[in-house]
Order: sequence, then structure tokens, then C-alpha cells
Amino acid sequence: MHAQRRLSAGSTFRPNVGPAAFGSNGTRVSVNAKGKWKLEGMLTGCAGTQSGGKPRALGSIAKAQIVMRGKMVKHSCADLTAHGIAVRSLRIKWLNAAGRVKGITKGAGSVRVTGLGNGSAFLDFPYNLVPDPSYVAPGIITFHGTGTAATTAQAFPGRPITMTAVDDQTVSMMPYQCSDNDNPGPLTIESFDFHGVNGPSTISIG
Repeated sequence: MHAQRRLSAGSTFRPNVGPAAFGSNGTRVSVNAKGKWKLEGMLTGCAGTQSGGKPRALGSIAKAQIVMRGKMVKHSCADLTAHGIAVRSLRIKWLNAAGRVKGITKGAGSVRVTGLGNGSAFLDFPYNLVPDPSYVAPGIITFHGTGTAATTAQAFPGRPITMTAVDDQTVSMMPYQCSDNDNPGPLTIESFDFHGVNGPSTISIG
């Protein structure tokens, strides 16, 4: 069976996504430091039903809590665009209308990011204002996730998982590219949030 739900979530990076040699608040980190990513949020508006597993409570699924953890290759915008995020841990706690846990889905997968580029509308800002050919104004950034639920999951065991999460921030809101070594600190990005500002975010299972 298939379930699709609206996602509303926030996500953070440690160190911040930004210059290759700098992390949170401009503090220096190894150029090879791997960014750690964590997403936390809620799923609402189910369209579909659960199949398989071992439900722990009666009633249909009303909403869910989600926590996702992953790791980047290094930590610049360019790295995030080129390599995405390896999701090591995905946990979805499904709740019925009374708030009781119906089951838990655990899994793993990966996330790729489109629309971010190097965090600027230009290839080499501010030194050479050559437009980035991949930039489309205003620069909608989207996280595309794919994965699989564990075969031992209480809910949706072994089922494929897909995510489309549209970031509230756009590239046009970034004054500089976030992979610029010469401009550390305030140009880094601590979080990407998904609350429907630039488009709906969803997670589908089945």
C-alpha cells in the first residue's frame, strides 16, 4: 500500500554549510571536515493506508514525527550539490488520532540537492560576475530523498521511501556564494527549513 504525507521540518548542519575552511561562527575547521545533517519535523495529511508490519495501536494513522540524520562529503554548498547527503538514520514514529504510537519505521538512504549550486547566481562572486548557467531565478532549492524502510520495521517494512523537500530560503536570498574561502563567518548556512514557503514538501512510502 502507499502513504503520502505533508512534511513540515527544520534541518541543521554541523559545521555550517559554507567556506571550505570555516564552520560555525567563522571558526576554523579542517578542510575535509564532513558536515553532519539533522532533520526534525512532522508529517500530516495522510493519503493512503499502512500495509504490513505490527501496528501497536488501533485506528488510522493521523500524523507522524520524523528524525533524519546524515553526513556530507566535506561541507561547502558546492560539496552538498555535487555529493548530496548519505542518510545513515531515518526514524518515523506514526501516531493515531489519539496520539498513540501505531508503529515506527526505521530506514536509511540518501539525499541529493538541486538548485543550490555554489550558493550564488554567479560562478565566482564577487571576483568575476559570470552567471551560473544552472541558476534559475529566484533559485528554488530542493532536497530529494530516496531510501528503504528496514524489513524489521513495525510500519511499512521493506517499503521504498521518497522525499521532496522545498527549502524556505532561495539562492537569491544569499548575498555571496557559500563556498567562498575569502568570506568566512556570516556567509555560512546553519539550517535549511521546509515549511511550504516556496512549495509543498512531502514524504511518500510504498
